[in-house]
Amino acid sequence: MNNESFYVWDWNLQTGAIALSPNWSESLEMENEESGRSGKWLSSRIHPEDLPIVLYQLESHLSGVQEQDTFFFRLKNNESKYLSFESKGIIVMQNLDGNPEHVIWASQLIECRAG
Repeated sequence: MNNESFYVWDWNLQTGAIALSPNWSESLEMENEESGRSGKWLSSRIHPEDLPIVLYQLESHLSGVQEQDTFFFRLKNNESKYLSFESKGIIVMQNLDGNPEHVIWASQLIECRAG
């Protein structure tokens, strides 16, 4: 993944809130008001074929099986086109019990396909 066009998403696991960098709004063709997102919002946009794999990878990552993980998934924009992304994530904060509280991913657009 080169560093030309990163899309950053920042997930607070305590509140469920996901903050996205401004370039997500342009790529997904959505209004900036949609910025108060949650994990449900994200999972509703992931391609149905990719969702079980992403959930499994995410659970492995958050349970500590892997400190850093790479995800490949398709995400639907507001025009029902799927954009393919490669994302690399890292847990940046844990509670006193060692459970993850905060995760950040950097994503890069790979390609765009119709519905």
